[in-house]
Amino acid sequence: MSVPSRDRALKLATSACGAVENAQIQATVEQVQTRYARMGAGVLLHRGEISRSRVILRAVVDGAEGIAFTNDISAEGLATARNQALESARQALPDPEHPGLPTDKQAGAPLDVDPWDEATAVGSFGQETQALQDALDAARSHDSALAGIVEHSARARAVVNSLGLARVGRCTHSRARLIASCGEGSGHGGALEGCSADLNVQALGDKAGRIAALARAPEDIEPGRYDVLLEPEAVIELLEWLSMIGLGAQSVSEGTSFLAGRSGDRLTGDQVTLYDAGPEASLLPVVFDAEGVARRRVDFVVGGVGGDVVHDRRSAQKAGCVSTGHWRTSDSFPVNGPGTEAVIFAPGTDSGPMLDKLGTGLHVQRFHYVNGYLDPKKARMTGLTRDGLFEVRDGEVVRAVKDLRFTEDLLEAFTRIDGLGDSLHSVAGFWEDLYGAFAAPRVLIRDFLFSGRCTPS
Repeated sequence: MSVPSRDRALKLATSACGAVENAQIQATVEQVQTRYARMGAGVLLHRGEISRSRVILRAVVDGAEGIAFTNDISAEGLATARNQALESARQALPDPEHPGLPTDKQAGAPLDVDPWDEATAVGSFGQETQALQDALDAARSHDSALAGIVEHSARARAVVNSLGLARVGRCTHSRARLIASCGEGSGHGGALEGCSADLNVQALGDKAGRIAALARAPEDIEPGRYDVLLEPEAVIELLEWLSMIGLGAQSVSEGTSFLAGRSGDRLTGDQVTLYDAGPEASLLPVVFDAEGVARRRVDFVVGGVGGDVVHDRRSAQKAGCVSTGHWRTSDSFPVNGPGTEAVIFAPGTDSGPMLDKLGTGLHVQRFHYVNGYLDPKKARMTGLTRDGLFEVRDGEVVRAVKDLRFTEDLLEAFTRIDGLGDSLHSVAGFWEDLYGAFAAPRVLIRDFLFSGRCTPS
């Protein structure tokens, strides 16, 4: 299988766009090649390679828009999708707030970077096999069995429209999601990197196995308020939900976002800075969105004070500003306005594992089954711990405890932050195609509420 290339992606987008009269037409091409390996029960199960192309056709006719998706990149398949988009636009009601498709000038100049690593794109079977075996052995050294997936991907994106816009970009990334099991315990090791050389699969397997072994015999603990040290993966789960409920222009327009009407207001403690790094992100870096608009950095919260949200061209026209390059669409899930791409919780100055600064409390590895819709205006959420929960006394882990449910207003909880790690850890979100990737440090929060136990059904 061939590695995605800018030339092929641009040629395909140009062909898909075609020549259409009395309408605006745009083609967005996404080509991705992924090598993957799956592990389970402590052994390598299988390896494979997937290449896929997706084309998004947008048509605008008299202020009405139609969209069609296809993975049939034959001339006939592209023509069918193009006609579907045109017919959908002709049948739709005009949208008085539709800005039309962007010209090259309106789309802005994307940052001139090429976040591409040839070694990641091409791969080395021998090196990748050894890394997988080292990860399995590392977990096994803790009497833990490893499962999960490791992926190395190369992707190209091209956008061409009938108004003269034509641009193309490419990037690479490597990721791992590993889970180790030992007795009743489990541990997680996950990461997202721009190149395969930076993805230390062995270290992730070792971490997952070590945590699982420590958590093999958890004991009961009472719910209540505890000082907590959240590992980056736990913080990132919360960031993903913050992105879903409040960092896009649509939620502000509807008045449901915790940022609605609060730009310039104090929202959290002054240690909190959240932003989308835009084209300079090392997380799934793409310098323009699927609409072809150059991405910009967006500061959501700076020093605890509310800032801006991400926009696409439609929401920007409605708000009287410019697009930040965050248009999104999906053929799998309902999409409601622009979405984030690379959300970062800025690091602090605390070094090391930070258990000594925690003192006495709980060390949380991850959250899951989080629900951020309890009260989006307050960022109130509830969810469960997973993959290792540990009681800490005087800076030392004394025992593994059974999982608990938390319920917190995150904005208020973030006023109780008492420490931020000085380094970032990155993972792709579960809803990566809609909300991108995330990076966060360790976060120490005082008086965090655990509202109930988590017991198996």
